[in-house]
Amino acid sequence: NAAQIISHLNSSSGQADLATGLSAIRDSMNRVNQIFRRMPEKCDPYIYYHRVRPFIFGTKDNPDLPNGLIYEGEFNEEPQYFRGETGAQSSIIPSLDGALQIEHTNDNLRHYLNEMRDYMPKPHRDFITELENTSQVRNLIKDSKDCSDIYNACLEEIRAFRALHLEYAGTYIHKQSQIENPFGRGGSTITGTGGTPFMNYLKKHRDETENQKV
Repeated sequence: NAAQIISHLNSSSGQADLATGLSAIRDSMNRVNQIFRRMPEKCDPYIYYHRVRPFIFGTKDNPDLPNGLIYEGEFNEEPQYFRGETGAQSSIIPSLDGALQIEHTNDNLRHYLNEMRDYMPKPHRDFITELENTSQVRNLIKDSKDCSDIYNACLEEIRAFRALHLEYAGTYIHKQSQIENPFGRGGSTITGTGGTPFMNYLKKHRDETENQKV
């Protein structure tokens, strides 16, 4: 599976094994992107923004709930602040970043992404940390044009994923925020459901992925 492939990149016995592992990552992300492009077939931007998004926005950094949310009978009736559902809570892309040594500069957005790991299962967090601390893939590919080309193809698929995510953020959030409706608004128009300024985040990580091709 994907976890085994990316965790074994460093232990590849030769360039052929390394190329095989990288090719598997490239092909997997290509399939992910093919499916991702079909999202508009069954997910309407208007319905998502106005009917779904308000309920998954979360209570931390939510402009509509500046004082958090009290759960009656729980937490000593004290306001709670939780991040909303967000793709940043998935371990897939962070694992690929770690395995492929795609680095992102330290800033408030980086801090936010690290915070999202608290919402992941502990084995997922540990797996990502191990990849970040041990991956040597960029050093392993430097003497092989074939491996370098496949590595760049992996980064291109991840860049394409992030570019499409950015496109959908504009279609499903920014554009919809301009439409008046009787159901209220779908949360802040400049932040994602996790409470981060999503446009800056998505553009930044798309560009950093592109810039780290070899």
